[in-house]
Amino acid sequence: MRYLAEFIGTMVLVLFGIGAWTFAGGVIGVVGVGLAFGFAFMTMYYIFSTTWGAHFNPAITFGKWVAGDITFMDGVWQVLCQFAGAIVGVLFVYIIAYNQIGVPGVFVLGQNGWGLGYGAEYNVWGVMLFELIASFVLVCVFLELDASEYSVAGVGIGLTLAVLVMIGLPISGGSFNPARSLAPALFLGGIVLKQVWLFLTIPMVGGLLAGLMRRYLPFMQEEILYVEDDDEDEE
Repeated sequence: MRYLAEFIGTMVLVLFGIGAWTFAGGVIGVVGVGLAFGFAFMTMYYIFSTTWGAHFNPAITFGKWVAGDITFMDGVWQVLCQFAGAIVGVLFVYIIAYNQIGVPGVFVLGQNGWGLGYGAEYNVWGVMLFELIASFVLVCVFLELDASEYSVAGVGIGLTLAVLVMIGLPISGGSFNPARSLAPALFLGGIVLKQVWLFLTIPMVGGLLAGLMRRYLPFMQEEILYVEDDDEDEE
């Protein structure tokens, strides 16, 4: 059931996030698209997190594995289900958009990219740096809040994703999620598919850094607290 949860959650995230961009981006704007991604993630998180986990993003799953929270094979199966869910989600968006009367089959599918003709036309280095920082922040927030007992964890993660997407749309299309990036690239091909390597690799680096921080910083903090407690006992 864990893997089915990752498939369904990622499918819904992509369907409603990219769907909002494709069908209503011109009406709801950057803020609306960001909130669509954020609320879709938050809803799926609350449905699945208490029982089966809820990553919906290979970078988050990778960060969880690096942090020592899941096994390697468990992570592999989750990532495969996330990619499958994202492809099905984009397929639904594609079918709906293709059947719009008067549209010749050329439309936005939430693709990521950079350079001339894309967004605000940032170069590859700017996009790479932004994706790295945003992915690191997103995975850090997820790892910390998901491990907490706060009932508002889903809200914090969802709002973080929403804000990052709002900022990232004109820069890179706001990826931070290899599954969400590969799916539209497979349907559109061309330059989108050629550029997808960045959105498959850089978010994983962000997840790696976040996982390492999660794995080692708590031990450092516990050691500091332990020393302080010993000092207080001696007094």
